[in-house]
Amino acid sequence: MANKKYIGISGQILAGKSTAAEFFVGSFKAEFFEFSALLEKLLNLLNLPLIRTNYQNLGEFLRRAYGGDVLAKALVKASKGSSSDILVFGGIRAVEELEAFKKLPDFKLIYISAPEELRYERVLERTEKKGEEASSFEAFKEAENHPAEKELNKLMNFADFKIENTGDLETFKKQLTEVLEKI
Repeated sequence: MANKKYIGISGQILAGKSTAAEFFVGSFKAEFFEFSALLEKLLNLLNLPLIRTNYQNLGEFLRRAYGGDVLAKALVKASKGSSSDILVFGGIRAVEELEAFKKLPDFKLIYISAPEELRYERVLERTEKKGEEASSFEAFKEAENHPAEKELNKLMNFADFKIENTGDLETFKKQLTEVLEKI
Protein backbone atom coordinates (compact mmCIF):
# COMPACT_ATOMS: atom_id res chain seq x y z
CA MET A 1 0.00 0.00 0.00
CA ALA A 2 1.51 3.30 -1.10
CA ASN A 3 -0.20 5.61 1.38
CA LYS A 4 -1.34 5.05 4.91
CA LYS A 5 -5.06 4.94 5.54
CA TYR A 6 -6.28 6.78 8.60
CA ILE A 7 -9.72 5.64 9.72
CA GLY A 8 -11.78 6.83 12.65
CA ILE A 9 -14.64 4.83 14.08
CA SER A 10 -17.49 6.43 15.95
CA GLY A 11 -20.99 5.41 16.83
CA GLN A 12 -23.49 4.54 19.47
CA ILE A 13 -22.75 2.33 22.45
CA LEU A 14 -22.69 -1.31 21.29
CA ALA A 15 -23.30 -0.48 17.64
CA GLY A 16 -20.25 -2.52 16.59
CA LYS A 17 -17.24 -0.18 16.88
CA SER A 18 -14.95 -2.71 18.59
CA THR A 19 -16.06 -5.47 16.23
CA ALA A 20 -15.22 -3.23 13.26
CA ALA A 21 -11.79 -2.41 14.64
CA GLU A 22 -11.04 -6.08 15.40
CA PHE A 23 -12.07 -6.98 11.85
CA PHE A 24 -9.72 -4.38 10.34
CA VAL A 25 -6.88 -5.60 12.56
CA GLY A 26 -7.49 -9.30 11.91
CA SER A 27 -8.29 -9.13 8.20
CA PHE A 28 -6.22 -6.19 6.96
CA LYS A 29 -3.37 -5.99 9.50
CA ALA A 30 -4.49 -2.57 10.69
CA GLU A 31 -3.16 -1.13 13.92
CA PHE A 32 -5.83 -0.05 16.41
CA PHE A 33 -5.59 2.95 18.69
CA GLU A 34 -8.51 3.46 21.05
CA PHE A 35 -9.52 5.95 23.65
CA SER A 36 -10.60 3.25 26.09
CA ALA A 37 -7.15 1.59 26.06
CA LEU A 38 -5.55 4.90 26.97
CA LEU A 39 -8.11 5.50 29.72
CA GLU A 40 -7.71 1.92 30.94
CA LYS A 41 -3.99 2.48 31.52
CA LEU A 42 -4.78 5.54 33.62
CA LEU A 43 -7.56 3.80 35.55
CA ASN A 44 -5.19 0.92 36.35
CA LEU A 45 -2.51 3.35 37.54
CA LEU A 46 -5.11 5.04 39.74
CA ASN A 47 -6.29 1.64 41.01
CA LEU A 48 -9.88 2.37 39.95
CA PRO A 49 -12.37 -0.25 38.74
CA LEU A 50 -12.58 -0.72 34.97
CA ILE A 51 -16.26 0.10 34.59
CA ARG A 52 -17.96 2.25 31.93
CA THR A 53 -18.76 5.15 34.27
CA ASN A 54 -15.10 5.42 35.31
CA TYR A 55 -13.98 5.48 31.67
CA GLN A 56 -16.58 8.15 30.91
CA ASN A 57 -15.84 10.26 33.99
CA LEU A 58 -12.07 10.17 33.53
CA GLY A 59 -12.36 11.04 29.85
CA GLU A 60 -14.68 13.94 30.62
CA PHE A 61 -12.38 15.21 33.38
CA LEU A 62 -9.33 15.16 31.09
CA ARG A 63 -11.23 16.92 28.30
CA ARG A 64 -12.49 19.65 30.65
CA ALA A 65 -9.09 20.15 32.29
CA TYR A 66 -6.83 19.94 29.22
CA GLY A 67 -9.03 20.56 26.19
CA GLY A 68 -11.58 18.53 24.31
CA ASP A 69 -8.97 17.08 21.96
CA VAL A 70 -6.38 16.04 24.57
CA LEU A 71 -7.04 12.29 24.21
CA ALA A 72 -7.27 12.47 20.42
CA LYS A 73 -3.89 14.22 20.26
CA ALA A 74 -2.42 11.52 22.51
CA LEU A 75 -3.67 8.80 20.13
CA VAL A 76 -2.34 10.65 17.08
CA LYS A 77 1.04 10.93 18.80
CA ALA A 78 1.00 7.22 19.72
CA SER A 79 0.28 6.32 16.10
CA LYS A 80 3.26 8.20 14.66
CA GLY A 81 5.63 5.22 14.97
CA SER A 82 3.26 2.69 13.42
CA SER A 83 4.53 0.62 10.52
CA SER A 84 1.00 -0.47 9.56
CA ASP A 85 -0.56 0.84 6.36
CA ILE A 86 -3.98 1.11 8.02
CA LEU A 87 -4.39 2.97 11.29
CA VAL A 88 -7.75 2.77 13.02
CA PHE A 89 -8.80 5.15 15.79
CA GLY A 90 -11.70 3.87 17.83
CA GLY A 91 -14.15 5.59 20.12
CA ILE A 92 -14.24 9.14 18.74
CA ARG A 93 -16.99 10.87 20.71
CA ALA A 94 -16.75 14.59 20.02
CA VAL A 95 -16.35 17.05 17.18
CA GLU A 96 -13.25 18.55 18.81
CA GLU A 97 -11.64 15.09 18.84
CA LEU A 98 -12.58 14.61 15.20
CA GLU A 99 -10.84 17.88 14.29
CA ALA A 100 -7.57 16.55 15.75
CA PHE A 101 -7.81 13.44 13.57
CA LYS A 102 -8.77 15.40 10.45
CA LYS A 103 -5.23 16.80 10.45
CA LEU A 104 -4.04 13.34 9.38
CA PRO A 105 -3.76 12.89 5.59
CA ASP A 106 -7.02 11.72 3.98
CA PHE A 107 -8.54 10.79 7.34
CA LYS A 108 -11.97 9.15 6.98
CA LEU A 109 -14.65 8.71 9.64
CA ILE A 110 -16.93 5.68 9.76
CA TYR A 111 -20.06 6.08 11.88
CA ILE A 112 -21.74 2.85 13.02
CA SER A 113 -25.29 2.74 14.31
CA ALA A 114 -27.84 0.11 15.30
CA PRO A 115 -31.36 0.24 16.74
CA GLU A 116 -31.59 0.75 20.48
CA GLU A 117 -33.29 -2.62 21.10
CA LEU A 118 -30.52 -4.50 19.28
CA ARG A 119 -27.80 -2.63 21.13
CA TYR A 120 -29.48 -3.42 24.45
CA GLU A 121 -29.62 -7.12 23.50
CA ARG A 122 -25.86 -6.91 22.92
CA VAL A 123 -25.26 -5.38 26.35
CA LEU A 124 -26.92 -8.42 27.89
CA GLU A 125 -24.42 -10.69 26.07
CA ARG A 126 -21.34 -8.51 26.44
CA THR A 127 -18.43 -8.97 28.82
CA GLU A 128 -15.93 -6.45 27.41
CA LYS A 129 -16.44 -3.87 30.17
CA LYS A 130 -17.18 -4.91 33.73
CA GLY A 131 -20.64 -4.12 34.97
CA GLU A 132 -22.30 -4.19 31.57
CA GLU A 133 -23.17 -7.85 31.49
CA ALA A 134 -26.01 -7.45 34.01
CA SER A 135 -27.10 -3.98 32.99
CA SER A 136 -30.76 -2.99 33.20
CA PHE A 137 -32.38 -1.09 30.36
CA GLU A 138 -32.43 1.99 32.60
CA ALA A 139 -28.67 1.70 33.25
CA PHE A 140 -28.09 1.27 29.49
CA LYS A 141 -30.08 4.46 28.79
CA GLU A 142 -28.19 6.28 31.55
CA ALA A 143 -24.83 5.30 29.99
CA GLU A 144 -26.06 6.56 26.61
CA ASN A 145 -27.01 9.90 28.15
CA HIS A 146 -23.70 10.44 29.97
CA PRO A 147 -21.99 13.74 29.02
CA ALA A 148 -19.17 11.75 27.36
CA GLU A 149 -21.70 10.49 24.80
CA LYS A 150 -23.50 13.80 24.13
CA GLU A 151 -21.89 14.65 20.77
CA LEU A 152 -22.19 11.25 19.12
CA ASN A 153 -25.20 12.19 17.02
CA LYS A 154 -23.39 15.30 15.77
CA LEU A 155 -20.51 13.11 14.57
CA MET A 156 -22.88 11.18 12.34
CA ASN A 157 -23.24 14.36 10.27
CA PHE A 158 -19.47 14.52 9.73
CA ALA A 159 -19.04 10.85 8.79
CA ASP A 160 -17.56 9.95 5.43
CA PHE A 161 -19.27 6.56 5.67
CA LYS A 162 -22.28 5.39 7.67
CA ILE A 163 -23.04 1.77 8.45
CA GLU A 164 -26.29 0.53 9.96
CA ASN A 165 -25.23 -2.65 11.78
CA THR A 166 -28.48 -4.60 11.93
CA GLY A 167 -27.56 -7.88 10.23
CA ASP A 168 -25.33 -10.80 11.08
CA LEU A 169 -21.56 -10.63 11.52
CA GLU A 170 -20.80 -11.67 7.93
CA THR A 171 -23.02 -8.89 6.56
CA PHE A 172 -21.28 -6.36 8.81
CA LYS A 173 -17.84 -7.56 7.67
CA LYS A 174 -18.94 -7.21 4.05
CA GLN A 175 -20.10 -3.63 4.72
CA LEU A 176 -16.76 -2.82 6.37
CA THR A 177 -14.78 -4.32 3.49
CA GLU A 178 -16.78 -2.27 0.98
CA VAL A 179 -16.02 0.90 2.94
CA LEU A 180 -12.32 0.08 3.19
CA GLU A 181 -12.14 -0.46 -0.56
CA LYS A 182 -13.48 3.09 -1.08
CA ILE A 183 -10.91 4.68 1.22
